[in-house]
Amino acid sequence: MITATALLIGTLGVMGAPNVAATIQAMTDAKHTCDAELPKLQAASATDAAAHVDVADCLYRLGRLDEARAGLESAWPGAEPALTTDQRARGLVLLVILWARAGESARATAALRVLEGVPGDRGAAVHRGRAVWMASNGRPAEAWPIVDAALARWPSDPDVIRAAAEVASLDPRHVTPAAEAAISRPADVVAHHNRGVAALNTGNGAACLQEVELGLTKAGDGEKNPLLELGYSCAVQAEAVAAASRLMMARRSVTAFPPASVVRHAELLLESDQAKAAGRLLDLVQPKVEQLQIDRDSLRIRAALAAEDLDAAVAVAKDGKAHPESRANLGVALHKAGRTDDARAVLTTACEELRGRDKRDCVDFLERLASTK
Repeated sequence: MITATALLIGTLGVMGAPNVAATIQAMTDAKHTCDAELPKLQAASATDAAAHVDVADCLYRLGRLDEARAGLESAWPGAEPALTTDQRARGLVLLVILWARAGESARATAALRVLEGVPGDRGAAVHRGRAVWMASNGRPAEAWPIVDAALARWPSDPDVIRAAAEVASLDPRHVTPAAEAAISRPADVVAHHNRGVAALNTGNGAACLQEVELGLTKAGDGEKNPLLELGYSCAVQAEAVAAASRLMMARRSVTAFPPASVVRHAELLLESDQAKAAGRLLDLVQPKVEQLQIDRDSLRIRAALAAEDLDAAVAVAKDGKAHPESRANLGVALHKAGRTDDARAVLTTACEELRGRDKRDCVDFLERLASTK
């Protein structure tokens, strides 16, 4: 969720610059969307590692720092291995800030060092973590130059704008002109994102996609990625294949998206007779959940068969985790193509794993092949 300017932290009534105080207070209106979706995020965290980060972020924005910290630090050891690089960076930024705010300087410092080593361009996130760490440790005079330098380099990045607001809440009497200008920007982009999330959570992918498209027309370069990532999930839910492909291309990253959405996108491409595009996409996605690995490899076989690439399908059947039904269908296709030996090899293992009538039909077919000279 985009949270560049939607947060609730600190005591706002003592702000030295009244317009900044009013702006930050007004920007917390977006917290209500997060409040409403919190139960769903908490339920999702039972099976989705990334939801632990979303829950912590929401609780943080609602001002429930102790809950956010306790939940994320408890879930982190088990959730971290299943996160994408971008999700891991988001979680680490939160841990840095939550530990810093709680006075756990050593843990915050250790998390910041890990964040600095996360692959990709994490400069904005690192600057945010470092600035809040400084301000939380009684060193706001050192935090403001970090914020100003980040604003000069990434003027529209959500992490940087949020850092300005966070440090402002911790040191309200010394807000710099650059920080004041950044956090006083209209929150239209955030509003579009939050309305999109609300639509997505109620199953209205088309409405979500519309909000994203409107947000993108107003977003600065640093604000676009969260919108593109949300829009992709919206497009997949709405089965808008062309929009999903366009948003993925604009984001220039497969790993930024939920693997389940990418696998579903590939399935939609297959259903749209775009087998080669589906195959290329499935080769790129690397889900860590076993069921998604099975779904991905089953679709890889389907895509290879649709593209008439039997060798690629056989390679997936041999080394992947495709469902036995998909491998059985490949066996039939190999037999029809005159590759009976390959068909027998694929069907031998597939038949063993099938159940009920599917197993009986598979075994009968395999026995007929055995009698084929």
